[in-house]
Amino acid sequence: MKNHIFAFVLAATCAISLVSCGSEKDAPSIWVDPEKKNSTEHETTDESTSVVSSTQEEEPVSTEAELTTEEETESLSSADDSINYENRLSLGYSTSACIDNYGFLYMWGSTGVLPKSTIEGHYTHPHNVMDDVVSVCLGGAHAAAIKSDGSLYMWGCNDYGILGTGVIYDSFTEKPVVDPVKILDNVVSVSLGDSHSAAVTADGSLYTWGANVNGEIGNGEKAEMFAPPNEQGIPTPVKVMDNVVSVSLGNCFSAAITNDGSLYTWGSNGMGQLGNGTKNDSLVPVKIMDDVMAVSLGRYHSAAITSDGSLYTWGENGNGQLGNGTKEDSLVPVKIMDNVKSIDLGMSHSAAITDDGSLYTWGMNDWGQVGNGTKEDCLVPAKILDNAVSVSLGYYHGAAITSDGSVYTWGHNGSGELGDGTTENSLVPIKITVEEYVR
Repeated sequence: MKNHIFAFVLAATCAISLVSCGSEKDAPSIWVDPEKKNSTEHETTDESTSVVSSTQEEEPVSTEAELTTEEETESLSSADDSINYENRLSLGYSTSACIDNYGFLYMWGSTGVLPKSTIEGHYTHPHNVMDDVVSVCLGGAHAAAIKSDGSLYMWGCNDYGILGTGVIYDSFTEKPVVDPVKILDNVVSVSLGDSHSAAVTADGSLYTWGANVNGEIGNGEKAEMFAPPNEQGIPTPVKVMDNVVSVSLGNCFSAAITNDGSLYTWGSNGMGQLGNGTKNDSLVPVKIMDDVMAVSLGRYHSAAITSDGSLYTWGENGNGQLGNGTKEDSLVPVKIMDNVKSIDLGMSHSAAITDDGSLYTWGMNDWGQVGNGTKEDCLVPAKILDNAVSVSLGYYHGAAITSDGSVYTWGHNGSGELGDGTTENSLVPIKITVEEYVR
Protein backbone atom coordinates (compact mmCIF):
# COMPACT_ATOMS: atom_id res chain seq x y z
CA MET A 1 0.00 0.00 0.00
CA LYS A 2 1.07 3.41 -0.31
CA ASN A 3 -1.79 5.86 0.05
CA HIS A 4 -3.10 9.24 -0.89
CA ILE A 5 -6.48 10.78 -1.70
CA PHE A 6 -5.66 10.34 -5.38
CA ALA A 7 -5.25 6.61 -4.88
CA PHE A 8 -8.67 6.41 -3.24
CA VAL A 9 -10.26 8.17 -6.21
CA LEU A 10 -8.21 6.14 -8.68
CA ALA A 11 -9.18 2.84 -7.10
CA ALA A 12 -12.81 3.88 -6.97
CA THR A 13 -12.94 5.06 -10.56
CA CYS A 14 -11.23 1.91 -11.76
CA ALA A 15 -13.86 -0.13 -9.98
CA ILE A 16 -16.56 2.01 -11.57
CA SER A 17 -15.04 1.46 -14.99
CA LEU A 18 -15.55 -2.26 -14.41
CA VAL A 19 -19.21 -1.41 -13.75
CA SER A 20 -19.68 -0.54 -10.22
CA CYS A 21 8.58 -6.38 -4.71
CA GLY A 22 13.29 -9.91 -5.19
CA SER A 23 12.86 -13.29 -6.77
CA GLU A 24 13.48 -16.87 -5.75
CA LYS A 25 12.02 -19.87 -7.53
CA ASP A 26 10.34 -21.21 -4.40
CA ALA A 27 7.47 -19.37 -2.75
CA PRO A 28 6.05 -19.53 0.78
CA SER A 29 4.23 -22.63 1.93
CA ILE A 30 0.59 -21.63 2.24
CA TRP A 31 -1.52 -23.77 4.51
CA VAL A 32 -4.52 -25.40 2.85
CA ASP A 33 -6.65 -27.36 5.30
CA PRO A 34 -8.79 -29.92 3.43
CA GLU A 35 -11.09 -30.33 6.43
CA LYS A 36 -11.95 -26.64 6.26
CA LYS A 37 -12.32 -26.34 2.50
CA ASN A 38 -16.10 -26.20 2.93
CA SER A 39 -16.13 -24.68 6.39
CA THR A 40 -17.98 -21.42 6.95
CA GLU A 41 -16.19 -20.32 10.11
CA HIS A 42 -12.66 -19.12 10.86
CA GLU A 43 -11.57 -18.59 14.44
CA THR A 44 -9.63 -15.45 15.37
CA THR A 45 -6.67 -15.35 17.71
CA ASP A 46 -9.02 -13.87 20.34
CA GLU A 47 -11.01 -16.74 21.86
CA SER A 48 -13.90 -14.41 22.65
CA THR A 49 -14.55 -13.54 19.00
CA SER A 50 -14.98 -15.34 15.71
CA VAL A 51 -15.58 -14.33 12.14
CA VAL A 52 -18.37 -16.24 10.41
CA SER A 53 -18.01 -16.59 6.66
CA SER A 54 -20.80 -15.91 4.23
CA THR A 55 -22.49 -19.01 2.87
CA GLN A 56 -22.60 -17.44 -0.56
CA GLU A 57 -19.43 -18.35 -2.49
CA GLU A 58 -18.17 -16.53 -5.53
CA GLU A 59 -18.46 -18.44 -8.74
CA PRO A 60 -15.03 -19.73 -9.81
CA VAL A 61 -13.58 -18.06 -12.86
CA SER A 62 -13.39 -21.54 -14.34
CA THR A 63 -15.64 -24.52 -13.75
CA GLU A 64 -12.59 -26.61 -12.92
CA ALA A 65 -11.04 -26.56 -9.45
CA GLU A 66 -7.68 -28.01 -8.47
CA LEU A 67 -8.06 -29.63 -5.07
CA THR A 68 -4.96 -30.19 -2.98
CA THR A 69 -4.07 -33.82 -2.32
CA GLU A 70 -3.13 -35.05 1.16
CA GLU A 71 0.53 -35.25 0.12
CA GLU A 72 0.48 -31.68 -1.22
CA THR A 73 -1.33 -30.45 1.89
CA GLU A 74 1.37 -31.98 4.08
CA SER A 75 4.07 -30.18 2.09
CA LEU A 76 2.16 -26.90 2.40
CA SER A 77 1.73 -27.16 6.14
CA SER A 78 5.29 -26.26 7.13
CA ALA A 79 7.58 -23.49 6.00
CA ASP A 80 11.11 -24.06 4.72
CA ASP A 81 13.83 -21.95 6.35
CA SER A 82 15.65 -21.76 2.99
CA ILE A 83 12.70 -20.03 1.28
CA ASN A 84 12.88 -16.29 0.64
CA TYR A 85 9.55 -14.99 1.92
CA GLU A 86 10.12 -11.41 0.82
CA ASN A 87 7.73 -10.20 -1.89
CA ARG A 88 5.49 -13.29 -1.60
CA LEU A 89 2.79 -11.29 0.14
CA SER A 90 1.48 -7.86 -0.91
CA LEU A 91 -1.53 -5.73 -0.01
CA GLY A 92 -3.02 -2.79 -1.91
CA TYR A 93 -5.95 -0.45 -1.34
CA SER A 94 -8.65 -3.12 -1.05
CA THR A 95 -6.92 -6.12 -2.63
CA SER A 96 -4.51 -8.76 -1.32
CA ALA A 97 -2.09 -11.16 -3.01
CA CYS A 98 0.09 -14.11 -2.03
CA ILE A 99 2.23 -16.66 -3.87
CA ASP A 100 2.23 -20.32 -2.81
CA ASN A 101 5.19 -22.72 -2.92
CA TYR A 102 4.29 -23.84 -6.45
CA GLY A 103 4.48 -20.33 -7.89
CA PHE A 104 0.71 -19.82 -8.09
CA LEU A 105 -0.40 -16.24 -7.47
CA TYR A 106 -3.60 -15.89 -5.45
CA MET A 107 -5.53 -12.63 -5.17
CA TRP A 108 -8.68 -11.58 -3.35
CA GLY A 109 -10.65 -8.43 -2.49
CA SER A 110 -11.69 -5.85 -5.07
CA THR A 111 -11.80 -7.40 -8.54
CA GLY A 112 -10.75 -4.11 -10.13
CA VAL A 113 -7.10 -5.14 -9.71
CA LEU A 114 -7.50 -8.87 -10.39
CA PRO A 115 -6.19 -9.86 -13.85
CA LYS A 116 -8.69 -11.20 -16.38
CA SER A 117 -11.50 -10.92 -13.84
CA THR A 118 -15.02 -11.33 -15.20
CA ILE A 119 -16.67 -10.85 -11.81
CA GLU A 120 -17.83 -7.38 -10.74
CA GLY A 121 -17.36 -6.32 -7.14
CA HIS A 122 -15.07 -8.47 -5.00
CA TYR A 123 -13.81 -11.93 -4.09
CA THR A 124 -13.91 -12.82 -0.40
CA HIS A 125 -11.75 -15.93 -0.94
CA PRO A 126 -8.30 -16.21 -2.56
CA HIS A 127 -8.41 -17.06 -6.27
CA ASN A 128 -5.57 -18.39 -8.41
CA VAL A 129 -4.96 -15.80 -11.15
CA MET A 130 -1.44 -16.53 -12.49
CA ASP A 131 1.27 -19.18 -12.36
CA ASP A 132 5.09 -19.31 -12.41
CA VAL A 133 5.25 -16.15 -10.24
CA VAL A 134 8.14 -15.41 -7.87
CA SER A 135 7.33 -11.87 -6.70
CA VAL A 136 4.17 -9.72 -6.44
CA CYS A 137 3.48 -6.10 -5.58
CA LEU A 138 0.18 -4.20 -5.37
CA GLY A 139 -0.26 -0.45 -5.69
CA GLY A 140 -3.37 1.63 -5.10
CA ALA A 141 -5.10 0.52 -8.29
CA HIS A 142 -2.45 -1.38 -10.24
CA ALA A 143 -0.43 -4.55 -9.76
CA ALA A 144 2.84 -6.19 -10.83
CA ALA A 145 4.26 -9.71 -10.89
CA ILE A 146 7.71 -11.07 -11.70
CA LYS A 147 7.82 -14.50 -13.31
CA SER A 148 10.57 -17.08 -12.82
CA ASP A 149 12.33 -15.98 -16.02
CA GLY A 150 12.61 -12.41 -14.71
CA SER A 151 9.88 -10.95 -16.90
CA LEU A 152 7.80 -8.19 -15.31
CA TYR A 153 4.06 -8.09 -15.99
CA MET A 154 1.67 -5.29 -14.98
CA TRP A 155 -2.07 -4.66 -15.06
CA GLY A 156 -4.78 -2.42 -13.59
CA CYS A 157 -5.45 1.30 -13.96
CA ASN A 158 -2.99 3.22 -16.15
CA ASP A 159 -3.40 6.87 -15.16
CA TYR A 160 -0.12 8.79 -15.57
CA GLY A 161 1.32 5.81 -17.45
CA ILE A 162 1.89 3.85 -14.24
CA LEU A 163 1.83 0.50 -16.09
CA GLY A 164 4.82 1.46 -18.21
CA THR A 165 3.16 0.44 -21.48
CA GLY A 166 4.04 3.66 -23.31
CA VAL A 167 0.51 5.05 -23.19
CA ILE A 168 -1.50 6.96 -20.59
CA TYR A 169 -5.13 6.10 -19.83
CA ASP A 170 -7.79 8.19 -18.15
CA SER A 171 -9.53 5.98 -15.56
CA PHE A 172 -12.67 8.16 -15.72
CA THR A 173 -13.24 7.24 -19.36
CA GLU A 174 -11.20 4.07 -20.00
CA LYS A 175 -11.29 0.64 -18.41
CA PRO A 176 -8.32 -0.81 -16.52
CA VAL A 177 -5.92 -3.18 -18.28
CA VAL A 178 -7.12 -6.66 -17.25
CA ASP A 179 -4.65 -8.70 -19.31
CA PRO A 180 -1.15 -8.60 -17.76
CA VAL A 181 1.29 -6.81 -20.07
CA LYS A 182 5.00 -7.63 -20.21
CA ILE A 183 7.04 -4.50 -19.43
CA LEU A 184 10.67 -5.48 -18.75
CA ASP A 185 13.03 -8.47 -18.72
CA ASN A 186 15.62 -9.58 -16.14
CA VAL A 187 13.75 -7.93 -13.26
CA VAL A 188 14.67 -8.90 -9.69
CA SER A 189 12.62 -6.41 -7.68
CA VAL A 190 9.52 -4.26 -8.19
CA SER A 191 7.70 -1.66 -6.10
CA LEU A 192 4.50 0.29 -6.74
CA GLY A 193 3.40 3.61 -5.27
CA ASP A 194 0.03 5.28 -5.62
CA SER A 195 0.78 6.74 -9.03
CA HIS A 196 4.29 5.65 -10.00
CA SER A 197 6.20 2.39 -10.38
CA ALA A 198 9.79 1.13 -10.17
CA ALA A 199 11.82 -1.98 -10.98
CA VAL A 200 15.39 -3.16 -10.46
CA THR A 201 17.01 -5.36 -13.11
CA ALA A 202 19.66 -8.02 -12.57
CA ASP A 203 22.50 -5.64 -13.47
CA GLY A 204 21.45 -3.21 -10.70
CA SER A 205 19.73 -0.68 -12.96
CA LEU A 206 16.78 1.15 -11.41
CA TYR A 207 13.92 2.11 -13.71
CA THR A 208 10.98 4.35 -12.73
CA TRP A 209 7.83 5.50 -14.54
CA GLY A 210 4.40 7.06 -13.95
CA ALA A 211 3.43 10.35 -12.30
CA ASN A 212 6.21 12.91 -11.76
CA VAL A 213 4.53 15.98 -10.24
CA ASN A 214 6.86 15.95 -7.21
CA GLY A 215 10.01 14.59 -8.80
CA GLU A 216 9.26 11.03 -7.68
CA ILE A 217 10.70 9.62 -10.91
CA GLY A 218 14.14 10.91 -9.86
CA ASN A 219 15.34 12.06 -13.28
CA GLY A 220 15.87 15.70 -12.28
CA GLU A 221 12.59 16.88 -13.76
CA LYS A 222 8.97 17.25 -12.68
CA ALA A 223 5.66 17.85 -14.40
CA GLU A 224 3.53 20.95 -13.95
CA MET A 225 1.04 20.47 -11.10
CA PHE A 226 -1.96 21.66 -13.11
CA ALA A 227 -0.98 20.20 -16.46
CA PRO A 228 -3.40 17.73 -18.11
CA PRO A 229 -3.04 14.20 -16.65
CA ASN A 230 -1.53 12.91 -19.89
CA GLU A 231 1.31 15.44 -19.43
CA GLN A 232 1.99 14.69 -15.77
CA GLY A 233 3.40 11.21 -16.22
CA ILE A 234 6.19 9.26 -17.89
CA PRO A 235 4.59 6.18 -19.53
CA THR A 236 7.78 4.21 -20.22
CA PRO A 237 10.54 3.04 -17.82
CA VAL A 238 13.40 5.55 -17.36
CA LYS A 239 16.76 4.50 -15.93
CA VAL A 240 17.67 6.70 -12.96
CA MET A 241 20.33 4.81 -10.94
CA ASP A 242 22.96 2.08 -11.08
CA ASN A 243 24.10 -0.49 -8.49
CA VAL A 244 20.66 -0.70 -6.84
CA VAL A 245 19.66 -3.77 -4.82
CA SER A 246 16.29 -2.67 -3.42
CA VAL A 247 13.57 -0.08 -4.09
CA SER A 248 10.43 1.08 -2.28
CA LEU A 249 7.80 3.65 -3.31
CA GLY A 250 5.39 5.71 -1.24
CA ASN A 251 2.94 8.48 -2.03
CA CYS A 252 4.84 10.59 -4.59
CA PHE A 253 8.27 9.74 -3.15
CA SER A 254 10.83 6.98 -3.62
CA ALA A 255 13.75 5.23 -1.95
CA ALA A 256 16.53 2.92 -3.11
CA ILE A 257 19.41 1.02 -1.50
CA THR A 258 22.66 0.61 -3.45
CA ASN A 259 25.01 -2.35 -3.18
CA ASP A 260 27.24 -0.54 -0.65
CA GLY A 261 24.32 -0.10 1.77
CA SER A 262 23.68 3.57 0.97
CA LEU A 263 20.04 4.71 1.21
CA TYR A 264 18.81 7.35 -1.24
CA THR A 265 15.43 9.12 -1.21
CA TRP A 266 13.72 11.61 -3.57
CA GLY A 267 10.37 13.13 -4.51
CA SER A 268 7.73 14.74 -2.29
CA ASN A 269 8.92 15.87 1.15
CA GLY A 270 6.15 17.96 2.71
CA MET A 271 6.15 15.86 5.91
CA GLY A 272 9.89 15.22 6.06
CA GLN A 273 9.45 11.75 4.58
CA LEU A 274 12.75 11.95 2.67
CA GLY A 275 14.62 12.10 5.97
CA ASN A 276 17.11 14.73 4.78
CA GLY A 277 16.33 17.26 7.54
CA THR A 278 14.17 19.51 5.34
CA LYS A 279 10.67 19.70 3.88
CA ASN A 280 11.89 20.50 0.39
CA ASP A 281 11.11 18.16 -2.49
CA SER A 282 14.06 16.54 -4.27
CA LEU A 283 14.07 15.86 -8.01
CA VAL A 284 17.09 13.52 -7.77
CA PRO A 285 18.17 10.77 -5.34
CA VAL A 286 19.86 12.15 -2.18
CA LYS A 287 21.86 9.94 0.19
CA ILE A 288 20.55 9.98 3.77
CA MET A 289 21.92 6.85 5.50
CA ASP A 290 24.69 4.25 5.38
CA ASP A 291 24.74 0.55 6.18
CA VAL A 292 21.06 0.01 5.27
CA MET A 293 19.74 -3.48 4.46
CA ALA A 294 15.98 -2.81 4.04
CA VAL A 295 13.64 0.13 3.41
CA SER A 296 9.86 0.62 3.24
CA LEU A 297 7.73 3.69 2.51
CA GLY A 298 4.18 4.48 3.62
CA ARG A 299 1.93 7.40 2.71
CA TYR A 300 4.13 10.12 4.21
CA HIS A 301 6.45 8.14 6.49
CA SER A 302 9.50 5.93 5.98
CA ALA A 303 11.46 3.19 7.71
CA ALA A 304 14.86 1.54 7.29
CA ILE A 305 16.74 -1.34 8.92
CA THR A 306 20.52 -1.15 9.28
CA SER A 307 22.83 -4.16 9.18
CA ASP A 308 22.91 -4.42 12.99
CA GLY A 309 19.10 -4.84 13.10
CA SER A 310 18.32 -1.29 14.21
CA LEU A 311 14.99 0.09 12.96
CA TYR A 312 14.78 3.80 12.09
CA THR A 313 11.62 5.73 11.14
CA TRP A 314 10.93 9.31 10.00
CA GLY A 315 8.32 11.56 8.37
CA GLU A 316 4.65 12.00 9.28
CA ASN A 317 3.59 10.86 12.75
CA GLY A 318 0.03 12.11 13.26
CA ASN A 319 -1.19 8.63 14.20
CA GLY A 320 1.93 7.39 15.94
CA GLN A 321 3.15 5.55 12.83
CA LEU A 322 6.79 6.30 13.67
CA GLY A 323 6.47 4.23 16.85
CA ASN A 324 8.43 6.61 19.07
CA GLY A 325 5.62 7.20 21.59
CA THR A 326 4.68 10.65 20.24
CA LYS A 327 2.61 12.18 17.43
CA GLU A 328 5.32 14.60 16.35
CA ASP A 329 6.74 14.40 12.84
CA SER A 330 10.46 13.83 12.35
CA LEU A 331 12.58 15.23 9.51
CA VAL A 332 15.43 12.80 10.22
CA PRO A 333 15.65 9.07 11.01
CA VAL A 334 14.93 8.15 14.65
CA LYS A 335 15.88 4.75 16.13
CA ILE A 336 12.85 2.78 17.33
CA MET A 337 13.75 -0.89 17.83
CA ASP A 338 16.60 -3.43 17.87
CA ASN A 339 16.90 -6.92 16.38
CA VAL A 340 14.56 -6.19 13.47
CA LYS A 341 14.82 -8.27 10.30
CA SER A 342 11.78 -7.18 8.28
CA ILE A 343 9.66 -4.02 7.95
CA ASP A 344 6.59 -2.92 6.00
CA LEU A 345 4.58 0.30 6.10
CA GLY A 346 0.92 0.87 5.31
CA MET A 347 -1.01 4.08 4.79
CA SER A 348 -0.36 5.40 8.31
CA HIS A 349 0.56 2.24 10.19
CA SER A 350 3.71 0.15 10.44
CA ALA A 351 4.88 -3.42 11.10
CA ALA A 352 8.18 -5.07 12.00
CA ILE A 353 9.36 -8.64 12.52
CA THR A 354 12.17 -9.23 15.01
CA ASP A 355 14.82 -11.94 14.91
CA ASP A 356 12.75 -14.25 17.13
CA GLY A 357 9.76 -14.07 14.76
CA SER A 358 7.68 -11.66 16.86
CA LEU A 359 5.45 -9.39 14.77
CA TYR A 360 4.97 -5.85 16.07
CA THR A 361 2.55 -3.26 14.68
CA TRP A 362 1.70 0.37 15.51
CA GLY A 363 0.12 3.58 14.17
CA MET A 364 -3.34 4.35 12.76
CA ASN A 365 -5.92 1.84 13.97
CA ASP A 366 -9.41 3.11 13.10
CA TRP A 367 -10.25 -0.10 11.20
CA GLY A 368 -8.29 -2.47 13.44
CA GLN A 369 -5.34 -2.46 11.04
CA VAL A 370 -2.85 -2.65 13.93
CA GLY A 371 -4.42 -6.01 14.87
CA ASN A 372 -4.15 -5.56 18.63
CA GLY A 373 -7.87 -5.99 19.37
CA THR A 374 -8.70 -2.26 19.62
CA LYS A 375 -9.50 0.69 17.35
CA GLU A 376 -7.24 3.12 19.16
CA ASP A 377 -4.08 4.46 17.54
CA CYS A 378 -0.97 2.75 18.88
CA LEU A 379 2.06 5.00 19.48
CA VAL A 380 4.59 2.28 20.23
CA PRO A 381 5.19 -1.20 18.74
CA ALA A 382 2.69 -3.79 20.03
CA LYS A 383 3.29 -7.53 19.61
CA ILE A 384 0.39 -9.26 17.85
CA LEU A 385 1.77 -12.55 16.49
CA ASP A 386 4.55 -15.11 17.03
CA ASN A 387 6.64 -17.03 14.49
CA ALA A 388 6.12 -14.50 11.68
CA VAL A 389 8.33 -14.81 8.58
CA SER A 390 6.67 -12.23 6.31
CA VAL A 391 4.39 -9.21 6.72
CA SER A 392 2.63 -6.79 4.38
CA LEU A 393 0.40 -3.82 5.09
CA GLY A 394 -2.27 -2.35 2.85
CA TYR A 395 -4.14 0.91 3.20
CA TYR A 396 -6.28 -0.26 6.11
CA HIS A 397 -5.47 -3.97 6.53
CA GLY A 398 -2.53 -6.26 7.25
CA ALA A 399 -1.34 -9.80 6.55
CA ALA A 400 1.42 -12.11 7.72
CA ILE A 401 2.81 -15.58 7.03
CA THR A 402 4.01 -17.65 9.99
CA SER A 403 6.74 -20.28 10.07
CA ASP A 404 4.24 -23.15 9.65
CA GLY A 405 3.04 -21.60 6.38
CA SER A 406 -0.20 -20.18 7.80
CA VAL A 407 -1.57 -16.90 6.42
CA TYR A 408 -3.18 -14.42 8.83
CA THR A 409 -5.07 -11.21 7.96
CA TRP A 410 -6.66 -8.40 9.97
CA GLY A 411 -8.21 -4.93 9.69
CA HIS A 412 -10.63 -3.52 7.12
CA ASN A 413 -12.59 -6.05 5.05
CA GLY A 414 -15.22 -4.09 3.12
CA SER A 415 -14.17 -5.67 -0.19
CA GLY A 416 -13.27 -9.09 1.19
CA GLU A 417 -9.57 -8.18 1.34
CA LEU A 418 -9.05 -10.34 4.44
CA GLY A 419 -9.92 -13.44 2.40
CA ASP A 420 -11.95 -15.13 5.12
CA GLY A 421 -15.16 -15.42 3.11
CA THR A 422 -16.84 -12.40 4.72
CA THR A 423 -16.79 -8.62 4.54
CA GLU A 424 -16.56 -8.29 8.32
CA ASN A 425 -13.62 -6.31 9.73
CA SER A 426 -11.33 -8.04 12.21
CA LEU A 427 -9.46 -6.35 15.08
CA VAL A 428 -7.14 -9.33 15.48
CA PRO A 429 -5.27 -11.66 13.08
CA ILE A 430 -7.43 -14.45 11.65
CA LYS A 431 -6.11 -17.52 9.85
CA ILE A 432 -7.40 -17.86 6.30
CA THR A 433 -7.60 -20.77 3.89
CA VAL A 434 -6.28 -20.55 0.35
CA GLU A 435 -9.07 -21.92 -1.85
CA GLU A 436 -7.94 -23.74 -4.98
CA TYR A 437 -10.01 -21.86 -7.54
CA VAL A 438 -8.43 -21.71 -11.00
CA ARG A 439 -9.18 -19.76 -14.16
